[in-house]
Amino acid sequence: MHSRKPDSPLSWVLAVPASVVFEFCHSSLGRTGVVTGGLGLVLAGAYILTRHRLIVIVVHYVLDAIELLGHEWLDNRVGSA
Repeated sequence: MHSRKPDSPLSWVLAVPASVVFEFCHSSLGRTGVVTGGLGLVLAGAYILTRHRLIVIVVHYVLDAIELLGHEWLDNRVGSA
């Protein structure tokens, strides 16, 4: 098993363009894509601090599930009005 390397400033510098790419990949969502860029930076920071991809994957999945449930709830509410 490898030992955890200390965080380097380069990791944080590279997190910014990575979050921009993350935002670009979600740009079809409109304004939500801009918020997603900030989320990408948070997820990158979580990976830098923990060095565990699974944590980032699970957080991403949970946030997507919450968003999906929110859309379903709103669609049902608006559709029944």
